[in-house]
Amino acid sequence: MTTAFAAVDALVTLIEGAMPADVTVVDGYPGPNVPDQIVAVGGTPGPIITWHSAPAELGSNRREENYTIACVASVATGGEADQERAARDALATIVAAIEAAIYANPTLSGTVRYAQIVHGLFTGTNATTATRGRMWTLVFNVECTARV
Repeated sequence: MTTAFAAVDALVTLIEGAMPADVTVVDGYPGPNVPDQIVAVGGTPGPIITWHSAPAELGSNRREENYTIACVASVATGGEADQERAARDALATIVAAIEAAIYANPTLSGTVRYAQIVHGLFTGTNATTATRGRMWTLVFNVECTARV
């Protein structure tokens, strides 16, 4: 059986413990009413887990699995262009806390052999989001390796 679902649970718990009280952490898609500062583990519109498995080199009936867990971190602020930097800086603080938490606990409390952030795409305020103030978002993947 895959460790991917347990890794999602462990990642949610790890990120919850790393965030200040004003950042909401959710498991999955957050729904239509998104708070101003949020991290959604598995909260992307595309694939949530991309998984690959192969026989392990040592040990009978063992597999080596690799997968990525898609996540989103987002910050929205009211105001005009003068708030752009505030939104970007707040997102940078959230991302730094997530990175530090994963680097301090790369096994996700023993769920996987190793986890790390491997891909990310930052987007900022655009014509669609500008009507609601300033918004910065990072869509990122946490890659995990496990033996099952």
